[in-house]
Amino acid sequence: MKQIFETYLTLFFLLMAVFTLEGIIAADIDTKNARDFKESIVDEIENSNFSPTVIAACRNAGNNKYTVMVNEYKDSEDNTVMAEVTVSYNYSIAFLNVNKQHELKDFAV
Repeated sequence: MKQIFETYLTLFFLLMAVFTLEGIIAADIDTKNARDFKESIVDEIENSNFSPTVIAACRNAGNNKYTVMVNEYKDSEDNTVMAEVTVSYNYSIAFLNVNKQHELKDFAV
């Protein structure tokens, strides 16, 4: 009888570990996708030589998963010389009831 209890307890802890690790892996994949999305926006802005139409399109590029903010830094002649890109995304691990808003920042120079 004792061995049956220990077996079920072991299975319970094993399943808890599996579901927890699955949530952590899914959250890590979401973070990687958000980083890739941020890098693609920075590359677009840099490759367009800070074109106002591209910057406007990048501001609207966020979908229901990401929120994009672009702050432009201009020189004395009103030319954009640098842009700060901030991508916000939801970081969640459902099994642990973790749901937080994370931000990734980068500069296009």
